[in-house]
Amino acid sequence: MTYTVAICLVVLVAIFLRRQGTLWMTFGAFGLFLLVWIFLVWDGNAEQWSGVVHLGIAALAWVAGSYISTLVKTGDKSERVLAGWLLLIVFVQVVISVAQIVGIPLFPLGASVAADTGLIGRVNGSFGHPTTLGKILLLLSVLLLPLTKSTDRKARRFAWWAICLSAIPFIFSGGRANFFGAIMMIVIWAMTSEGVQHIGRRVMIPLAAIGVVAASAGVWLGRFETGEIGGYRAHFSAVATHQIEIRPWWIGTGPSTYVTAVGPFDALTATGWPVHNSVLLAIVELGFIGATLLFLPILILIARAWRARRSPSANGRYARAVLASFPGISIVALTGWGMMSDTLPLWLFVLGFCAEQIRRSLSNVDTLAAPATSATVKSQPANPH
Repeated sequence: MTYTVAICLVVLVAIFLRRQGTLWMTFGAFGLFLLVWIFLVWDGNAEQWSGVVHLGIAALAWVAGSYISTLVKTGDKSERVLAGWLLLIVFVQVVISVAQIVGIPLFPLGASVAADTGLIGRVNGSFGHPTTLGKILLLLSVLLLPLTKSTDRKARRFAWWAICLSAIPFIFSGGRANFFGAIMMIVIWAMTSEGVQHIGRRVMIPLAAIGVVAASAGVWLGRFETGEIGGYRAHFSAVATHQIEIRPWWIGTGPSTYVTAVGPFDALTATGWPVHNSVLLAIVELGFIGATLLFLPILILIARAWRARRSPSANGRYARAVLASFPGISIVALTGWGMMSDTLPLWLFVLGFCAEQIRRSLSNVDTLAAPATSATVKSQPANPH
């Protein structure tokens, strides 16, 4: 409820100031879809209404992120403030994680979550599940990477400190997809960043990332030995695919009802396990129309980021950060359901923030690429030669 109230307040301010940012109309269509379907198509039970509220707040988070982005100016003190807040968030999670490692019972897992033997010895920070901690850090890294290129020295330092410190909870939370998704994002960012022509600089960050992987190899070998490796995931995917085939493609079971609706068809799902794929989960619950409206802004953002990746504007670095993060976040989304749960609002908040920065970047590119007007041509002196 805390972030729900915060998101709503930010959106109200954005509407009052008429600074909703980019792509908010697309999520307006998604919100309209939710209202029409909950009243006319789905049953309208408590589970579905809970899901509608969750997805609606996530859609508003995109608007809130795009508005907050308008307050951050390139090279301005606002970048230092943003980097400082992100560093503080990471530092708090590191402190809590270290306390959990040494046995101090801060933010203990709930009884049902703690019963999972695969979670023994893993830290969860201040969140309800270890993998949630990893996803939060992964998404914050999307904002941190562009700040490492800030013209403000303190902003750069804060961003690098946050990225380096986040390695501790990343490793000890034990989320394989989260960790390797972050490594992949950092390596792609280092290899594609502008102004990194020297071969030594290009390979330094990837080598450091490989060093972190090697240093934590014992943790990941243990996770692969104790965690399930594909057997259950394939089963859950087959169950979800079957549900898509037997139900009308445009209806869905309703948000937050996957286990309730699919459980009667599969005993393992009935124990509380949804499909380990956020995209399949969205299609089963929302149908193809709802899932398309939910993910369409993300696809549009990827296309805009690709267009702006070579932007001479400093804000173009957010385009490269979005592109660098896409493979890693895709792995996380396609191997688990967490990106559709309590992580979804932050995911859309971060992407909304980046979308507004990229919109400015594209505006700068269009201005630079615009042909000279007749007035401009007339004002230039003639060539004496």
